[in-house]
Amino acid sequence: MRQATKKRKEVNEEAVVNDVEGNESGTTICKGIIRYHRGCRPAHYMLQIQSYSVLAASKVERYESDVFQAGVYNWRMILYLHGKREANKDRHISLYLEFAESQNELPVDWEVWAHFKFFIHDQINDKYMVIQDAQNQLERFCSDKTECGFDELLLLDAFRDPNNGFLIGDSCAFGAEIFVAECSAKRECVSTILKPPENGTYTWKLNSFSQIKAGHCNFCNSESFTVGGKKWLLRVYPKGAKGCSDEYLSIFLVFNERGGMSEKRCYAEFTLRVKNQLTTLRNFTVNGEKWFSGRDNSWGSNDFMKLKDLKDTKKGYYVNDTVIIECQI
Repeated sequence: MRQATKKRKEVNEEAVVNDVEGNESGTTICKGIIRYHRGCRPAHYMLQIQSYSVLAASKVERYESDVFQAGVYNWRMILYLHGKREANKDRHISLYLEFAESQNELPVDWEVWAHFKFFIHDQINDKYMVIQDAQNQLERFCSDKTECGFDELLLLDAFRDPNNGFLIGDSCAFGAEIFVAECSAKRECVSTILKPPENGTYTWKLNSFSQIKAGHCNFCNSESFTVGGKKWLLRVYPKGAKGCSDEYLSIFLVFNERGGMSEKRCYAEFTLRVKNQLTTLRNFTVNGEKWFSGRDNSWGSNDFMKLKDLKDTKKGYYVNDTVIIECQI
């Protein structure tokens, strides 16, 4: 009876605590590893080894399982029958999880975060010993670290003890469950131009203004111009935009970035003006500010200026059939 007690103490080497998972058997924690039993089999993969003694007696130190999928990625289990590190040789079984995706198909800075559990089948009770990190932490897999696991998964003596049910009839089974943290959160970077950008003013000279197709809601665009590293253009409705009277000139500033516009936003403060060609002191000016995006890419005024004021030659906005519009961002 004393010998049996001594052997049991040597096999476990752990402090038994209350069963935090609500399982029938106690949970043990040792060196940051938690072990407990459950009835449900592993969700993602099982590796069954027959004729274990033959494999253990061979020169095979590292056995790689077939590739399996979990969380849209490919993985494999790596079993070290006699321990991975020299300190564990012939004392523990080591088990590792390897990220098995082809790195040629991944971004240079790829990383995958995952939480995983290993299992050993107790064939006597038809339960599974679960082995996992005691802190329940996510592990990071990347180009510099494609493997993660436990050097001291289980003592070889405990594994081979027929009373524990792990090795029966020279057969055993290991399993894995992997839960990948889907890092699908969007990223946003905000950059601010503290000083007004150089060349932040664009001037658009509309010659032969009376010849512009001027039906209600008809418009013409300026050339695209760049301010603050972003592309813009001006849009003019000579007889008013939709929703306003045809007695007004409508002017809009348009955020003209293309390619994934819906993901880009830009805040701008700006001034739109119709230049007075007789005196610089009487420009017709409207100020604005806006967060522009691909879905909401313009700001302006439907009733920017009355056409009768624009075309009053005495006021200086319309000279020789020319109108000059200026935008300062």
